[in-house]
Amino acid sequence: MSFSKLTSQELQKLAKLSGFEVSADEALKFQDQLEVILDCIREIEKVPFSETVNNNKAINVFREDKVKPCESLDILKNAQQVEKSFFVVPKILKDHA
Repeated sequence: MSFSKLTSQELQKLAKLSGFEVSADEALKFQDQLEVILDCIREIEKVPFSETVNNNKAINVFREDKVKPCESLDILKNAQQVEKSFFVVPKILKDHA
């Protein structure tokens, strides 16, 4: 699958199909943001893979779920940065204003 650049007409069609009203300014912003996402998908497409599975190495990934008590504050002790009981992580998408 190959993705071409997202046109403003395609973005307006997506917005309409999604039930969103998008202004011209918002459309430009969203178009840039969606292009970033599509660029990531284009990179993923470059990764070679085989559609066949080697059944000799297949393992049973199903197991019984076990509920274990967990204190969220204990987990947050391992975080590099915390804000109001939440992990703070680096932003990975750029703002396109």
